[in-house]
Amino acid sequence: MQVRMQCHLNAGGVIIFHLAASITLCACPSLANAQSDSPSDSAVQKIRWAQIIDAVDRHPLLTRQRLQQDLNRANREDVRAIPNPSVAVSLARAKSSETDSTALEWGAELSIPLDWMATRSASTRVADAEAAISDSERTLLRQDVVAELRQLFWRTAYQQEKSQTLAELQAQTARLTRLIAKRVASGDARPTELTRMQIEEEKVSLALEESRMRMTALQSALGLWVGVNTRVGCEAALAFSETEAPQVGRNRIDAHPEMEKVRLEMKAQDTRIQLEKRRRFPEMAVSVFTENELDKRAFGGGVALVVPLWNHNDGPIHRAMAKRAMDEAELDVQRLRLEQQRLLVNASCKTRFHVARSFAVRVLPRVTDVSDKVERAYVLGEATLLDVLDARRAVLDARTQLMDARLEARLDCGDVQNLAGEEKP
Repeated sequence: MQVRMQCHLNAGGVIIFHLAASITLCACPSLANAQSDSPSDSAVQKIRWAQIIDAVDRHPLLTRQRLQQDLNRANREDVRAIPNPSVAVSLARAKSSETDSTALEWGAELSIPLDWMATRSASTRVADAEAAISDSERTLLRQDVVAELRQLFWRTAYQQEKSQTLAELQAQTARLTRLIAKRVASGDARPTELTRMQIEEEKVSLALEESRMRMTALQSALGLWVGVNTRVGCEAALAFSETEAPQVGRNRIDAHPEMEKVRLEMKAQDTRIQLEKRRRFPEMAVSVFTENELDKRAFGGGVALVVPLWNHNDGPIHRAMAKRAMDEAELDVQRLRLEQQRLLVNASCKTRFHVARSFAVRVLPRVTDVSDKVERAYVLGEATLLDVLDARRAVLDARTQLMDARLEARLDCGDVQNLAGEEKP
């Protein structure tokens, strides 16, 4: 009985093994429908990246940040509110020293504060600036959440493809083991070849079990973050459809939310400086009163002033000005940091992208060709089973390195997309 195993690249650049013998063998499933053979896969909910983006706003971190925005809006309403007037009422029983007559005396005073008119406008602008800062913080937080979910998404997709690859290899190894057992029974092969093949099959089974456990953990974690109670599988392939690696342009740096946040903080400090200068104005209140005494009734009004004599609020003004200078320096620091990050992530993404592409185009086809030749030599009796197993391991190593390279490229290029503020997978 002759045994022959062939390998070829499918459209996705993945090696597919086929075994041919005197009996008919079933074809291996395509990696495009990569599924684990585990029975529990029926409980896995398939999800696309767009569905994850739709669920990002339900993330607990963003929910907490939204509540912080509500708090800032409430603070803005509080700042805009006009202070309430105050009313003072007094009652007394008085007795005349001349007539010994008694009567009820009372007085009432209405005081309306006016000092808020000097600070209300600046205080409102400060509150508006703080609300805008909170919005920019939410944008930054959303980018961080998307980056975290993007990494989890691609790691899950990677583990799915790895599990599918090992499942296919296990099925092929099991069929080859059965065929070699028949050859041993017919005297066409040595018993040691069967033992080696059984050991190889056990190694593949252990690797598959480990991969499935990791895949289950990642799918459960992804389901937790998107808010479902089931495991979540990814409908995605690690292979890139683009021919060039994505890059971040220099113009994206000035538009980065971190830069916008610092600019808003500078604007807020400008309004705080104005506010602290407005606090130098005298505190003022207008009051009207009426008094009903035993022998007279009086009406009147007045103006209360609290005039700053030696405390001109210099401390808070200088503190706000120093903070403004710090924010201006922080803008340069952030610009330098983001530019350095841009150069690093562009270089890393481009490198990983071309490494993965080289593995798919040059390395893997050559390893597969060598393996195919060794298998043909084994059929002709010119190579041993050990040579075949070494060739198979070389192909498996190349496929694993290709998947690893694609995962690293996806993660590094994901850093590029995060820096650019894109929400693509």
